[in-house]
Amino acid sequence: MSFVSKHFEFIQPVLTAQDLELPAIVPGEVDGQIFDLKPGDRVLLFSEGRQQYSETRFKEWLQLTQNSKKVAIFSRLESGEQIPLSNAGMRKLEKAGRIVPVGSDGRRRLPGSALALPEADRLEAERAMEYVDEYYPFFERVRSTRGPSKKITREFIAEVAAKRGEDPPSYEWLRKMVGRDRGGTRFDRLMNFARAKRRGNETLRLPPLIHEALEIAAHFAWSQPQGDYKTMQNHFIELVLTDPRFEPVRHRGVDSDGVLKIGKSSFDEKLGSVDFYTRDLLRFGPETAAAKNQQYIRIARPQCLMDIVDVDHLKTDIVAYLDANPLACGRLDLLVFRERMTGTLIAVLPSFGDPSYTTFLRGLELAIFGLEDRLLAGVSWPWFGLFNRLGVDNALHFIGDSISAAAKALGFDIVEYRPARPGDKGALERALGTITRDVFHALPGTTLESPKIRELFGEDRDMAVPLLALSEVEAVLQHWIANIYHQTPRAGLGGDLLTFEGVPAELWAKHEASIPRRPLLDRSIFARLAGEHRRVTIQKDGIRTDGIHYNAPGLLALSLHPKTKRAKAGHATTRFDLTINVNNVGQAWVTDPYRGEVIEVQAVGPDLEYCTDMSMDVHKTVLAYRRSEAKKKREVPTLLEARRKMHQMLLDLIGENRKKLDPRRKLAKFVQGHAVADRRRKTLELARREADGILNMSTAAVVNTNVYTVPIDITDDASPSAPVVLQPETPKTRKRKKADDSHQKASPRKVTPPPAPNDDDDIDDLLARNPEWKK
Repeated sequence: MSFVSKHFEFIQPVLTAQDLELPAIVPGEVDGQIFDLKPGDRVLLFSEGRQQYSETRFKEWLQLTQNSKKVAIFSRLESGEQIPLSNAGMRKLEKAGRIVPVGSDGRRRLPGSALALPEADRLEAERAMEYVDEYYPFFERVRSTRGPSKKITREFIAEVAAKRGEDPPSYEWLRKMVGRDRGGTRFDRLMNFARAKRRGNETLRLPPLIHEALEIAAHFAWSQPQGDYKTMQNHFIELVLTDPRFEPVRHRGVDSDGVLKIGKSSFDEKLGSVDFYTRDLLRFGPETAAAKNQQYIRIARPQCLMDIVDVDHLKTDIVAYLDANPLACGRLDLLVFRERMTGTLIAVLPSFGDPSYTTFLRGLELAIFGLEDRLLAGVSWPWFGLFNRLGVDNALHFIGDSISAAAKALGFDIVEYRPARPGDKGALERALGTITRDVFHALPGTTLESPKIRELFGEDRDMAVPLLALSEVEAVLQHWIANIYHQTPRAGLGGDLLTFEGVPAELWAKHEASIPRRPLLDRSIFARLAGEHRRVTIQKDGIRTDGIHYNAPGLLALSLHPKTKRAKAGHATTRFDLTINVNNVGQAWVTDPYRGEVIEVQAVGPDLEYCTDMSMDVHKTVLAYRRSEAKKKREVPTLLEARRKMHQMLLDLIGENRKKLDPRRKLAKFVQGHAVADRRRKTLELARREADGILNMSTAAVVNTNVYTVPIDITDDASPSAPVVLQPETPKTRKRKKADDSHQKASPRKVTPPPAPNDDDDIDDLLARNPEWKK
């Protein structure tokens, strides 16, 4: 990003706002979730290549008319020049890392600053964040009664420290952390608590291995029918004396005679810190634990839009291949995010392989920031935003420290549903079943639930073979969800009773004003949470890792820094931390330990072509193929050559199957079929035609119809007393129509318009003579 010294200066202030090349305000663009900006907030705006910047101050939201879009007005601190930006334009700047808020403390944090934090400082910042999050609700409780005195606050600090199993921090420290949080930003909230320099010795009173042994002993005690602190003490002594893992800290737990050196209060504290559900789980099993703690996790009905979003994955019944980079094929896994109040599916992500934390982060990014560049032409997707709570089940990739880190970094809470209780998110399970039945089972390449069911359709059906590309499946999903699923009534959305129905898109538009505002977010948070880290050296041609060469102008300054060591006899070259973008391996970030900043690097040379649309999981597949080829031929192919070979192998396999069945034609028929069904659902308006040709809508009646509402030919042989109705097409009529089309068509007969209806006829008479109209 930048390296500031007397020799190097990469980021310069702009002369005018035009140098920033900010996005223009486009008529018709969607505002989406409004950013939480207050008058006086300071914001840094960067140019396209982040080589120039300007510091501005937010002035106000401007809306000229009731139907016009909201426009944010910023004022440059250098010159007072006014800069208008739409909410959609700020989303584009946020995606590119070109807009950064500045807190009241004046600290400027560039995108990706958290990547430069040492491990110890990051853990300390997360610890401070946890204390501050506990302090806010405590402050609200005591403010209306006695007030947050020092004594009461110290007692609160001791309670939080007891939960964490550590010594309580000081009152002054907590006040300092609260001040940092209030004076900071939500751009990456972790940086509000990060400190620039470590001061003093803040190690725990007991080694971490001792705490780990205490926790294991506590869980063992709860797993015994009559376990107590004595059971815990006996198991702790056995662990530190017999387990080789705790041998380095054995002298801190027991003396040479095997007598405990830790007091009884430490055991009581650790034993009492186990939550009630875990106690019953260890002692009685999952079924009893779930039955006894049904109110341990409460699920409230949402009162506003984006209050709670449920997430789950579906192992789909379709096989596809990766078209943008045809190096993978197989059965798709679908990740779905569903907003609970309106029932809208705010994000869907099809991918290969088993569900993982990486795919969860990719889907989470789509749910918060929208599908953006992934949208099919002609499909509108205004359903996205940052939510308050995320409902997850007990799948391994949805629980644990990783998902908690994502929740803390982005600012939402986790609601874990009870084990073996699928009804807690039954609406999402039903939506997944609807997608399977209405979409995947109608596409070529479906597996139809099981091999036995596939056998019923014969060998001529192309099932369980990769016929569709991933982009084709995603296009069908986007069209079906946006134009079919979100536009039709769904049970349980129209009121308190499950029998009431509501349309998801209409409910979203009705309650859109209740969406909570969200802060500006650093998009590199997702790269940091993905955790693809490397320790690399800087060579003459840049950085090479995982077979890819990276380079950027900032690397030259970093390699020339006087503290950077070069390889000599006796010591190695200085290594730097590298974080790779798992969704695009051509992008990475290098940590500058001297300035505490981050340098963005890109793949260069032939590797740039290879990295196009290349994710980390596909890249690992190419590396494995490259190693296998090298083992067979005793020569190592280049990454680009390995990618092309795998590409051709998969295309040959897919080509044989696609020749049998034209999947694009089936896709077109599938989409057209839904369009026809949607047209049949519309109402047909019947009105009285006056003598002068004017339709009298006062006598109109609205009836439902399932017939085609398209113009038809009316011949002389047609009955003048009733209009001719085209019957719905059936398999028999379709075959008869094809047979008739094969013969030579007769010359067209003269078409005469139907006579005007008799004035004595009314709607009831017409309906009585044509009973099929009532269907």
